Amino acid sequence: MGEKIINKKSNDKYFYQNLLKKDPNNYEVILKLGLIDVKENNFSSAKNKFEKLIKIDINKYEGYLNLSNIYSLDGEAFKAIGILNDYLNNIDENEEVVTAIAVNLLNVDKLNDLEKHINKYIDRYENHTLCYLKGFILTKTDKISESEYYFKKSISLNFNFWNSYDFLLKQYEKQSKLKDFKNLIDTAKKIFKNNAKLIYYESLYFFREKDYEKSFKILTNNENEQILLS
Repeated sequence: MGEKIINKKSNDKYFYQNLLKKDPNNYEVILKLGLIDVKENNFSSAKNKFEKLIKIDINKYEGYLNLSNIYSLDGEAFKAIGILNDYLNNIDENEEVVTAIAVNLLNVDKLNDLEKHINKYIDRYENHTLCYLKGFILTKTDKISESEYYFKKSISLNFNFWNSYDFLLKQYEKQSKLKDFKNLIDTAKKIFKNNAKLIYYESLYFFREKDYEKSFKILTNNENEQILLS
């Protein structure tokens, strides 16, 4: 019953506050209020709630994950990584925690640690972020064909994840795989509307094909020009 009420009243802060008065240690209610605090940029209050979640149930991951997000937002990625590793190493393995550690390692440019982390977990999960990051790491050592495999896999796991399209498009253009370049542009245009980079890539494709007039028209089209300038 409580879960149904929470889903129904998903954005009603005062509703949850009233529930909390009746049940001060309700894990789901505290979690929801913490997430509402984050949306309202009330990070101090959110932090207190996520810390309370860990005290209420040390085995659940949501308190660790969301507390780490607060530290990341405050520019304290190393603290975030420490909290997540504490859960991962001492409590349980969780895909969201694994992914969050990877993202934080990228944010602090710990690429060697990131590579080790991804290699340990990538075969355990069908995870588009881990595949994208694996592809990203491979580009750093010019392992182009291997990186393409992971960018493609990332896209297959999440068609709406732009970063993998972006890197794969760069790889195709760099290698003059112009047919693949154009096919991916056409696919991406169906998903990402008003995307400035896609406009640039399409113009670049026609430029590479020596259709300079069409390349120029794409850039100077009124609608595209407004997107590029925005």
